[in-house]
Amino acid sequence: MATVTASVVGTGDSLETFRQQFNNLRTDVSGLSFDSTIVFEGSVADDFETTLSITNPTADRTITFPDKSDTLALLGDLGDVVLLNGTDSSGTDAGDNLVLDGPSTHVGDQILFEDATGDHLENPAVRNEVDILLETSTFAKKDFLLDERDSDRIEFESATQDPLIGGLFVPPAGGGPQFTMPTSDGLANQILGTDGSGNLSFINQSSGLSLANDANNRVITATGANSGNGEANLLFDGSTLTVTGNITATTITLSNDSGLIVPDDGNLGSASATNAIQISSGGIVTFVDDIKIKDGGTIGVATTADAMTIASDGTVTFKDDIIIRDAGNLGSASDPDAIAIASGGDVTLTGGNLLLAHDGAVLKFGGDSEITLTHVHNSGVQLDDSMKMLFGTGADAEIYHNGSNFYLDNGTGNILAYSDTMQFFSKTGSETFAQFNHNGAVNLYYDNSKKFETTSAGVTITGTVTATAGSTLLIKDSGGSTVKTVKGIS
Repeated sequence: MATVTASVVGTGDSLETFRQQFNNLRTDVSGLSFDSTIVFEGSVADDFETTLSITNPTADRTITFPDKSDTLALLGDLGDVVLLNGTDSSGTDAGDNLVLDGPSTHVGDQILFEDATGDHLENPAVRNEVDILLETSTFAKKDFLLDERDSDRIEFESATQDPLIGGLFVPPAGGGPQFTMPTSDGLANQILGTDGSGNLSFINQSSGLSLANDANNRVITATGANSGNGEANLLFDGSTLTVTGNITATTITLSNDSGLIVPDDGNLGSASATNAIQISSGGIVTFVDDIKIKDGGTIGVATTADAMTIASDGTVTFKDDIIIRDAGNLGSASDPDAIAIASGGDVTLTGGNLLLAHDGAVLKFGGDSEITLTHVHNSGVQLDDSMKMLFGTGADAEIYHNGSNFYLDNGTGNILAYSDTMQFFSKTGSETFAQFNHNGAVNLYYDNSKKFETTSAGVTITGTVTATAGSTLLIKDSGGSTVKTVKGIS
């Protein structure tokens, strides 16, 4: 530890001695450091000193003294009190104290609120029977009392610790009357009434009102200035409004998902058609007349408002699937089960025809629609190339076109064609190939010219009969005998 020694320079010493002693003092003071304590002797050299102790620091510490002159007070000097405002307006000590650790002997300890400047107290911890001083410049009464006391405006019952949570009534901005509550509770179903002078009391609901047919849950309708009637057909139990009879309304708005419920087999309608919509106990909805919506209008649900769209030309577009119950029906008023759909998906037309009114309508068959039957406008129906019409249990006969040729393929038995007249023509119909007539001639043509004809007497051939080389043409009589032999020339 560095030691600062007292100067030994006297008035009779030389300037050199003074210089040497001054340099010694400067060397002692430069780089002065202490281990843990500084000892001050004081103004009198005796056995009493003041020791400043330093706790061993765990990091570099700095103590900064303010740029002002004053006396440094210790904790023992403060005791339990910090002076907030040592003097009042008269300049004397007003005792404005903040008590940090007030013992039981400190009676009347308080936190004072300075109303002249509007200083705030944040989160004060108030003890029982201690006042909080409010801003007195605008209020005649200064006290906000937390314990019950006679004539206090706002009171806290410490015996039961009832909380004061918000005001029950909000007075008008311009002020309002004050009411005196009854001293005891009333009877069940009584209401509070005023006597016109601010005194409230419990009275029966019919007091001052002529009420007829009153009963539990009945809705009261006014029948005059001081009269009412309990409606037996209009009941409300706090959650459900029950109406017996008809409801006439310009608009009905439902505010939740409970919906509008009618009795089983009940009706919804208008004044002139009260049963326009009939709802059975099973949920089946029947409309006694047409359902009309605007051109391009939609029908849907809350989450899919455009589930079904009806165009101005009547085209109906469904945004998603159409699903009915297993074995359900689709139909009209006169034929409600015209279309029956089994649980397995089979569709049965129970009555009329299946009409595809759209030009170019297509019927598709198969899980991947590999077979299609297409309506060709003003022509017929079309199977695409290599799509076959199959006949027979084993599909023994087939009719199809492969893109190049037309096939009539029969794998079992004969092909039998029944008709009184059968003719074969060219594609354009301008040339005849053959004619087959019932009880008449069979005619064969070459380039639209008849060359062979059967008659009742035999055969008539127009032109030349030519036997090819190596062949023989036999001409026989009716008995089967050969009358002429013609051999082809080699």
